Amino acid sequence: MGITSASSVPSAQGILGVIYKQPSTRKNRVFACYSAGNPLGFVFGSIFSGVATQLFGWRASFWLLAIIYLVFTIVAIFTVPNDELAKQPFTWETLRRFDVVGTILTIAGIGMFSASLRYIHLH
Repeated sequence: MGITSASSVPSAQGILGVIYKQPSTRKNRVFACYSAGNPLGFVFGSIFSGVATQLFGWRASFWLLAIIYLVFTIVAIFTVPNDELAKQPFTWETLRRFDVVGTILTIAGIGMFSASLRYIHLH
């Protein structure tokens, strides 16, 4: 989960930077809230998951996190403004410029990293 979360940070910051183009107090608050979300999510997620595990079992922490993500998704739908930039249409040209080799190497690298952690854990 940590690797997936970390890989979404650059694109999420880029989206926020595009949505809030002009420097303003609101843009500062948006980036401050986004930056505070990671450590606060870690702390409160650990606490709530630990309590849920102690009360209901280890599966409860996954359900609790799913419920929290659902709530935040619903809040984001109503509070985050739409990205109004013109998008490139999906054509053979955009597919040709897509970094297929980089994507394959990234997926393979994350897979090998995960497998090595599992191997180390077993031995």
